[in-house]
Amino acid sequence: MMKQIPNLAQMRAFNGDYTVFTTTTGEQGIADRQGNVIYGPTDKHQHITHSWGTIFEIMTIQPHFQLQQIDARTGQIIEKCIQYPGLGTDIVYREGQLWGVCDADYNTIILPQYQTLMVKQGYYWVQNQAGKWGAIDAKGNQHLPMEYDEVVREAVNERSDMIIVAKDGKYYQIDKDGNPLSKQYNYLRPATAEEYAIIRNEIGLAIINPNEQIIVQTRYQEHYRSNCYPDWLFYWCTPDSIAFYEEGKFGIMTAQGQVIVAPKYSHVMHSNLRDVIIVRETTPESKEAHEGAIRTNGEVVLPMEYQSIRPRKKYNILIIKKNYKYGLADNRGNMILPMEYDSMSISNEQGLAAIAVSKDGESYLINERGERVSEN
Repeated sequence: MMKQIPNLAQMRAFNGDYTVFTTTTGEQGIADRQGNVIYGPTDKHQHITHSWGTIFEIMTIQPHFQLQQIDARTGQIIEKCIQYPGLGTDIVYREGQLWGVCDADYNTIILPQYQTLMVKQGYYWVQNQAGKWGAIDAKGNQHLPMEYDEVVREAVNERSDMIIVAKDGKYYQIDKDGNPLSKQYNYLRPATAEEYAIIRNEIGLAIINPNEQIIVQTRYQEHYRSNCYPDWLFYWCTPDSIAFYEEGKFGIMTAQGQVIVAPKYSHVMHSNLRDVIIVRETTPESKEAHEGAIRTNGEVVLPMEYQSIRPRKKYNILIIKKNYKYGLADNRGNMILPMEYDSMSISNEQGLAAIAVSKDGESYLINERGERVSEN
């Protein structure tokens, strides 16, 4: 059990069979469910984060900055710079500034030779050193030629059967085999499941319907600030709702252009929940931000009084923070766990059956009823 670790102060939610723990002296390490220390405790100048699977990243601040990765299965430092899962059990990695693919045992399958590499539609979409994009299969064989100028990475609302590409200055949708699915536009962002999309024409950004007819026209361009979130004046905030900007505030409209909430918020965030939107207000006097949650029809789910609201899409719940204490609410605003914890995290694998919390200087796991659960 985790109590086997001396001076344990805090632990994060388990990712699979492993967790990152912190001692009362600020040192960190990696442990398994039985409390066996896989790595560490380190000195307080090292910070450990979970990347994915069994991969953890170790960042050393002093005496010299250094990034390393460790595989918790073996406790060994990994020579490759592992980035994210590839196709099947393969792994995408980086060597210097170039990207390649290796298998689960870190043997190279595709040499690191691409400026960018991402997984879409069962293929690797890659950008060569000349800046052109194409698609290759899991063995590195060419599937689509290296002839595209851009592949749009935004996928918040993207239909599963299409990819947005740019070629010769025009954007359009294609399927995984390169067949066109739409007309060509000066600009295009992913369509919803109902096939509404945002385009840009000579006037500005607009919404088109499934027949590619313009149903809402604006004069907005893409960006209004280069280094401040959000970077858009007109963008999807849920798969079926658009945030829009007027006279210094953001409002919300449906994909069909009907205004749901008149402009009154400082920011409208991407919540990743279909039926809940996280909104933010900043008071000019204190410049402090407060967050709340509303339904897509404008109904208040949580009032504008929280320091932060973090949605967890997989469980349709919200981790909420107020007065530096954490709690848990459902997507209707009902309290699941009271706001009495100093920290809270939820892993995708154990979910609500094992929520990592800290309270009164002690860290432990609880379920959604607030009951302590076994750490074995």
